[in-house]
Amino acid sequence: MKVTYIKTKETDFDDLEYQEDLKRLFSKYFKEDDLVISFSIEEGFYISFSEDYDKKEVHCIIFADEKLTNDVISIFSNSNFLIDKRDITIEVKSNMCMVPAFIKLFKSEDSDRREKSQLEVYLDLYTTKDDILDKINIYGIDFLTEGDKKLLDK
Repeated sequence: MKVTYIKTKETDFDDLEYQEDLKRLFSKYFKEDDLVISFSIEEGFYISFSEDYDKKEVHCIIFADEKLTNDVISIFSNSNFLIDKRDITIEVKSNMCMVPAFIKLFKSEDSDRREKSQLEVYLDLYTTKDDILDKINIYGIDFLTEGDKKLLDK
């Protein structure tokens, strides 16, 4: 599962143009006969939004496999709403992500408890020894945490 940052133009997903694409894409996350969507890391997909009303932009952090991530990106891209996209997986797993939207949503004092919890679940489930070795190669051994060291010892 990778983590992707996406910046889009502000849009209204209540528009019928998006409804069919969104229903198709997220159908397995809908509870039966309900419009409540159950996103979680354990379910294989999690998305968090931060809006910048002044710039009329939306910042998304998506936790998903590559196919689902590309499907979400294509919805924005096909509608000419996509501004930027970037894989931030190694930065997130290394605790070195400096994307302002990510910090705001997951790492600040004001971050929602659910967001912080989902990040912890992601790191517990998806951080591997190879990720720790990548962290050492990119950032150096001085940036290892106690959790990183424990994972390497297993």
